[in-house]
Amino acid sequence: MEVITWDRVLSEAEMVATVDYLKWKLRAGAVLEASERLAPETEKNFDSWGNQQLTHVSHQTFAVDLANGYTADLTGWPLTRDYARGFLTNIAGVATAVVKGLMPAAKYLYQIYMVHERTDWAGEAKMSVNHGVQCRGVGDTRNGAKFSGVAVASPRGEINFEFERVSHHLDLSGIAIAKVGQPPVIAKPADPPSQGMYAWFKSPA
Repeated sequence: MEVITWDRVLSEAEMVATVDYLKWKLRAGAVLEASERLAPETEKNFDSWGNQQLTHVSHQTFAVDLANGYTADLTGWPLTRDYARGFLTNIAGVATAVVKGLMPAAKYLYQIYMVHERTDWAGEAKMSVNHGVQCRGVGDTRNGAKFSGVAVASPRGEINFEFERVSHHLDLSGIAIAKVGQPPVIAKPADPPSQGMYAWFKSPA
């Protein structure tokens, strides 16, 4: 945070220059640029698995394809259903999705899709990334992301998603992963005018 005060009124040109400087300070280092496209649910989902209508398969591990050439191993999902557009659990316990083939220690944007076409069975779920803090979401008929964020790949090049059912059905309809690219180099504008500057407070970085 920066607070700048003057003992005079700035000219229009000086005000523009100061605003440009403050905008640069706010943006520099604060923007995550994806080097890959985050696929929407409609583009790359688990429909083909849901259409198989598998039952009692929680002991199996399924290798599923994701957009951008990544894969994920899904374990602990007892069912696949078409109305879930993929995998489903209706029992207690943790189901996982481990995304593989990532660059170790690299940052990735993620989006988790949980579409439930039967509103009477739509339920609440808890999700954590890389064994971190759990967050909550509810599946519904909309195909927007229910969870999204940034995660760091492990030394093995993996990101671990853990899901826990809270009520009714927990669906997993798709996972989108995109690598975070290098932030753009933003040219530093001129400093604010020093004439008449009364104070320039800069908080520690």
